[in-house]
Amino acid sequence: MTPFAGRMVTEKLKCAGGGFVRIFVDDALQPLEFCGAGPSGMCSLGAFVESQKYARTNGEGDFQECFVSTE
Repeated sequence: MTPFAGRMVTEKLKCAGGGFVRIFVDDALQPLEFCGAGPSGMCSLGAFVESQKYARTNGEGDFQECFVSTE
């Protein structure tokens, strides 16, 4: 059975060692290998933000192609 809805939670944690991010999808901790997360599932805040560069730059223009008028 495919669920009708899902839930994603992004946690930003501030600890003595700096800021960290971890993500849960439907209560399951995600591995976040793309930003160097360890067994705790946490990436440093800086590594997480850097890993999202493509999204932060509007897909480097790729997203605009979805909205180009054909008229």
